[in-house]
Amino acid sequence: WLQALPCQEDEEEGKKNHGVLLKMVQAEKREIVGEGGANLPQAFSVLIDVYKSDMAEEETSKGIGQLVVKVGESALEQLAQQLKEKQQKKLLRIHREAQQAS
Repeated sequence: WLQALPCQEDEEEGKKNHGVLLKMVQAEKREIVGEGGANLPQAFSVLIDVYKSDMAEEETSKGIGQLVVKVGESALEQLAQQLKEKQQKKLLRIHREAQQAS
């Protein structure tokens, strides 16, 4: 399921799935997060891609921002090393926007 995301074919289905993904990461569901967080880079990659896009509800984007702040900077730095450069920059923007909002 995680490998099939982000869902771009069906906008409504995508919004629903990306919201579910966020909730599962927030709840640290082993099925999604993986053993020792092994799937977190892939999950965050999807969440970063859909943040404030047509593929995510406003509430989902807000939750992504809260999750990024909650994870903490040291964990984000480790995570960022496994992301594409464009995603790393967007991750920094998400973190900055979320901190300003809180």
